[in-house]
Amino acid sequence: NTTNFKGLTKTFKNKIYIDGQKDIEKKDDNFWQSNCSINDSSFKNVLADNIDFINIISSRSAFNNASLKNSFFANCRMHLTDFIYTDLRYAYIVCTSLSQSNFSHSNMTMSKIHYVDFCNANLSNALLNMSKLNHVLFASSNLQYLNLSGATIKNCAFKDCRFESVNLSGSIFENCVFENVKFVTTATNPEADPELFKYLDVHCRSIG
Repeated sequence: NTTNFKGLTKTFKNKIYIDGQKDIEKKDDNFWQSNCSINDSSFKNVLADNIDFINIISSRSAFNNASLKNSFFANCRMHLTDFIYTDLRYAYIVCTSLSQSNFSHSNMTMSKIHYVDFCNANLSNALLNMSKLNHVLFASSNLQYLNLSGATIKNCAFKDCRFESVNLSGSIFENCVFENVKFVTTATNPEADPELFKYLDVHCRSIG
């Protein structure tokens, strides 16, 4: 498969590692990019921290076990894309659709996620602790064993999600909506810890 790279805008430092087998030395000062299409491609085990993804369209591609720390995603459509065991710590993701993508066991600790669509996405066993989420949509998403400890979640919607065994210790929800969600968490229940759900939308319809 051929990956189409246009409008190169970002630099890889030193070298990158693809599939853990071959070292590719940096050939150009403008290696990464914007305004491109990445389909049916594999970037497994890539070392690519501090990368900008702007106006990227991706489908059926994989970034499994890659290091994308401190990366910036803006105005992207990355559907059916795998980020399994991917290191996304400190990432900033804004105005991006990640529907039907797989973030199982990914590490998004201390990331900022604003105006993002996670519909039908798999975030089971992912780490979002100490992260900040604002205007994020989770619909028919798998959130089992998700770690949201210490996270701040504002203006987010959770609909028809699997929300079992989620770690909500120290999390704050503000103006969020839960609809048809099985709510079994590892955090203290709302009756014992009312501060956790102090700002939960009054129309919340949790099940569980």
